[in-house]
Amino acid sequence: MTPQQALLVKNSFKKVAPNLDLLAENFYDCLFEIAPETRALFPADMVAQHHKFAALLSIIGGTIDRFDELEKRISNLGARHAQYKARDEHFGAVGEALLITLKMHFGEAFTSELKYAWTAAYWRIALIMQDAAEAEGLSRRRQA
Repeated sequence: MTPQQALLVKNSFKKVAPNLDLLAENFYDCLFEIAPETRALFPADMVAQHHKFAALLSIIGGTIDRFDELEKRISNLGARHAQYKARDEHFGAVGEALLITLKMHFGEAFTSELKYAWTAAYWRIALIMQDAAEAEGLSRRRQA
């Protein structure tokens, strides 16, 4: 992800920030449509999960241009995802659902440049999470 893409994500986030609760709800609706098997990974009542997702997007949107501040937090989140039984293929579905949801919220303003910036940001984050989840899984298997 380039510094310009990080800045584009950060500035564009400000436009969707007032509607994060709706964005979170739309995101999970989209995710469960794309990857129905992921529904079982979440609680029946999704209100708290929507708030967690919105809070994470706020953190990412606010600090994506200072990635070093995000990296440890993202790594910890990835390690927790190993406990949640998240699999590598889920990250692809999450990325797809995120882009669809962002397109829904930005409308015509979701240009190819903005899409590529959000894609780069997502996959940079997702790869760190996947690495941490894998390391956590290996650590847990060694302890068993």
